[in-house]
Amino acid sequence: MDRQINAALFGVGNMGKLTAAYMLEKGVNIVSAFNRTSHVGEDLGIASGLGHLNVTIESIDGATLDQDLDVAVITAVSDMKALFPLAERCLLKGINVITISEEAFFPAPSEPELTDRLDCAAKANNATLVSTGVQDIFWLSIPANLTGACHVANSIVGTSKVNLDVYGPAVVSQFPIGLTPDQFNSAARNDDAPQPLPIFGIALEALVAKLGFTVIKRTLRYEPLFDSVAIRSDSLDRLIDPGLTTGLSEISEITTKEGIDCRVEFIQKIFGAGESEEISWRVGGIPDLQVKFDNFMGAEITCATLVNRIPDVINAEPGFSTVSDLPIAVYRSSPLHKYINRP
Repeated sequence: MDRQINAALFGVGNMGKLTAAYMLEKGVNIVSAFNRTSHVGEDLGIASGLGHLNVTIESIDGATLDQDLDVAVITAVSDMKALFPLAERCLLKGINVITISEEAFFPAPSEPELTDRLDCAAKANNATLVSTGVQDIFWLSIPANLTGACHVANSIVGTSKVNLDVYGPAVVSQFPIGLTPDQFNSAARNDDAPQPLPIFGIALEALVAKLGFTVIKRTLRYEPLFDSVAIRSDSLDRLIDPGLTTGLSEISEITTKEGIDCRVEFIQKIFGAGESEEISWRVGGIPDLQVKFDNFMGAEITCATLVNRIPDVINAEPGFSTVSDLPIAVYRSSPLHKYINRP
């Protein structure tokens, strides 16, 4: 492509602001930006601390899309139901979509109808939809590659630990923070209460599919997390007293027909002093293999992967794809339009 990529940004929270900075540094032209409430009417550059960009943030609900857009970058939603209207609006106009919606990373098991509708909209309008993020490399590619060094694999175990406070109040408010054990248990028993999204479990489904395993049983449970000292949340602007919930642990397990047991645990909490994000994988077999990433910078990695994937989404075949359908994610040293092989 002999011109800059024209992009729209949906979401100007912590992740959206960082994504905007990374996009600009990679030569992407941000044509429009949208948010739900905060920063509407402000200049994107001023809201993101990047200097004046002459791009006014509009309300997502009334978003007007330029037909010359090459890609819509959606950082504002996690689940498929929230993603659907935004993505469909773009796809029907022939605009490619890349998102960090966690459920969209491998959506068919949980939302088959919405997945099919978005796939049809994308194919009918020569556009592509893909979800990426930390899952792309660290929850899918790396563990899949690790199994390739085994003669025998009996088990796959992954653990990821994340500081919710980094992702801002919109994310933190979705978690059961500051509850007593009784309050947590009461909320867990309430069928009408919104349930957490099994983010790591969704990625585990993608990993099992990539490895060609057949699922015969799935289990999912959530456990509350507590700290013995008071923990401060900057996002909530409050102290969380000892004995109150500081987060949640998601534990997802899959039993396969092939005999490989797969288990992941996602520790999502407000960090105290001395805690850091980390990811580890262990493949039990011949040989036993382990890999661990300490001091993991989840927000930066999520946004960098999102931006580096933009050319792959534009180059991809039309449809609702997963990252397994794309080339492996790699670093982009040049402006992103240099990697586009479409006119």
